[in-house]
This record gives sequence, structure tokens and C-alpha cells, in this order.
Amino acid sequence: MTDRMMIKQWRKRNKRCMKSNKYFESFKSNTHKGFIKRDFCNDEFLDLMHNPDRTFSQPAVSIIKDSHTTSSCVMPIKIGGRKVEVHIKRYNYQNIFYALKNLFRTSRGKRVWKVAHRLISRNIPTPLPISFLEQRKGRFLIKSFFITQKIDQSLPLHTLLQESFLNAQIETIKNKNVLIQQTARLIRAMHDRGVWHGDLKSANILVEKKDGQEDKLYLVDLDSTRIKTRLERKDKIGDLARLNVSLLNTRIVSTPDRLRFLKYYLNVSKKRDIRVRDYWKEAVLKTQKKLRKSGRKFIT
Repeated sequence: MTDRMMIKQWRKRNKRCMKSNKYFESFKSNTHKGFIKRDFCNDEFLDLMHNPDRTFSQPAVSIIKDSHTTSSCVMPIKIGGRKVEVHIKRYNYQNIFYALKNLFRTSRGKRVWKVAHRLISRNIPTPLPISFLEQRKGRFLIKSFFITQKIDQSLPLHTLLQESFLNAQIETIKNKNVLIQQTARLIRAMHDRGVWHGDLKSANILVEKKDGQEDKLYLVDLDSTRIKTRLERKDKIGDLARLNVSLLNTRIVSTPDRLRFLKYYLNVSKKRDIRVRDYWKEAVLKTQKKLRKSGRKFIT
């Protein structure tokens, strides 16, 4: 009964981000339309919304990625008298087949906007979604945008492991174990609440580090994420195998570390448990399949 009530509540909240209300406001200009979080509705941000492409050429902007399919940057902006940084992701026009394919489906910017709010309603941490925009010519999609607030003092999980825990001392190893436990609990909560990431790798888990505070983890890059009423086992194994493949350096994350992660993920305290054994076998097989497909192997 509790599960049904929670699902009903989540579905009710899911619709909120696509309506004008006290939390969100619709936006429309001559070229773009979308939604914006009301807290960010000031002149500077609205000016950005009218022409988001120009942000990629401003001197104060830090370009993170610029490829044929997607571009992203970080831009400082003033909101309510304070300076914040926003992360802007642009899904670029590719070709006429791209435009035709998107005639009858939601743009990626809009899909990620809705998914991000579904994660937030389920208490799964992800960077605060601020806005999404679509640019269409008639019904043809040209490009779309997804804008979030940047997480300050954060590093991708794989970078943190590489920089902090390679050749680590005993005290640092204890910190690594805490991080492994936090990561496992985050993914367990995500799967328990019907969230399948689809591209779960260590680069897509941000770790926020602030002095005197416990580290906080965030899921990013939600392009492939899907929400289901209940996840099948193969979905869970697929996510776990992707994360395993992304941590190829066994000197940083050893086999005991991976088994410890799986025990935390399954919430198992016993030294031997059949669930750990079964999940381990399935995850290893899926990992090996992915490695053969990509032509890579573990770094020992």
C-alpha cells in the first residue's frame, strides 16, 4: 500500500514541471520555447533564454564539450543578488534524418528536464534543473537545451578515486570504503525507486566535497535514464556492469572493493550470501561482454 501511495505521489509531482504554477513558468520567444524554474526568472537569465547559443562564445564561459551531437559549457550568472554558475547542455542539429526522427517525439532537452524532476521527487540527488528550451522550425526540431545549476567543489567519481586513493595510506583507505558505501547506497536507492540510468559510469557520478561536511553524490548525464514502476534484474545488472567497466584500473578499485560495493548495494552483512554470489556472476559476465565489444581490458 505504501509503494502504491508513493508511486501515486511521484506521478502527481511529475506533471508539475510542465505547467505554469508557483514553481515553474512557461517561456516563449520568437525562436525558443520551454519552461523555467521561477526562482531564476530575472532579467539576466531571461536574456540568456532568448538567445542561449551566444553563451558559447562569451569570454566568461568555460567550454566543457563541443562535438557534433552535443555541446556544454559553464556560465556565471547573478540570481537574487548572488553569483551562481549554470551548466548549459545543447543538443545540436545533426542532419535531416535527425529532424524527421524528432517530428513525433520529445526533444532530448525536454526528456532530460522531466527525468531530472522525477529523480528529485524520488529523493535521488541530481543537479538542480533550471530550464529547458526547444528551437523548432515549424514542427522540425533544430536544437534543444537543458540548463542546471553547477555543483560547486565537485569531482567525477573516477577522478576523485584516481587523485585521492592511488597508493593510499590506511586512513585514506578508510575514506575510500566510506565512498564505496555511499555510491552503493545511492545506486540501490535509485534502483529501488524504479530509476534505470542507462549510462551509469564513474564519470556520471559527481562527488561534492566541502570542508567539515560529508561528501554528497549526484547523478548526472540523464540522457538515457528511464523511469519504471519496478526494475527488472537485467536492468540493474546492466547498470552495475557499466559502472564496473568504467573503473578499469584495479589498483584503485580492487576485487575486494568491488565485492564490498556489491554487499553494500544488496544490503548484505553476512560474509557469504547467495545473492552476492549470483549478482557477482551475472555482473562479471555482463562486464566481460562489454569489454570484448569495446576491445578493452582491466588494468592490473
